[in-house]
Amino acid sequence: DSADATVPRELAARIPELVLHYLTRLPATTEFLVAGPDFGAFGRLPEGRLHRRPRYGAREYLDLLGAADAVLALSLPSFALERAVWTDVPGVAVVNGFDLADDNGVERLHAAIGEPSPAVRSWLDAYPGPLPSYQTWPMRWNDLVRPTWSGNPFAATMVHEEILDEESVSTALEAVLYDESVRTELAEARAGYRRALAALPATIEAFHQVASVHGLTF
Repeated sequence: DSADATVPRELAARIPELVLHYLTRLPATTEFLVAGPDFGAFGRLPEGRLHRRPRYGAREYLDLLGAADAVLALSLPSFALERAVWTDVPGVAVVNGFDLADDNGVERLHAAIGEPSPAVRSWLDAYPGPLPSYQTWPMRWNDLVRPTWSGNPFAATMVHEEILDEESVSTALEAVLYDESVRTELAEARAGYRRALAALPATIEAFHQVASVHGLTF
């Protein structure tokens, strides 16, 4: 990951602009809750359908999450997505898997999603420098997150999309909110994940099992 301090700053400032474009494509019945810091762009969501909670306690946070129809997160891992499993709310994770620092990165992007939409192309053209990949917006943390995410059953509890794929992100957001077959499928995945967690041994038991494998005794 780049140590350049401008990388997280530019990601923090500019990613919400692209997300805003996707959110405004949702049906006019959609209402938006922005919990936490105001990143500027989200304040331009349709008036009357935007609800802000810049500050909240732990209990209120869970109440807000449980009252939502879906959760959108720009980071993996995400506390909101983790809690959404337990409050039985579907989630969408949107990250960027493509480093666009050279022609190879651009070719990988085109091979995966085709030519970016006009809106995404315009956004990329305005981005100052090459767009970096990231798993945890805006700090990136690719080397830390990618190994833990690969093959992780938690991934099955949500929809996962690439932020530069406008049609896939827009379609996923609308489906998670309004398509009952998609909502049912995700609900079943969340329930299966909760059952799998409940079947795990107690933490202390698991710790002792791992310790014994390595010849440690207590």
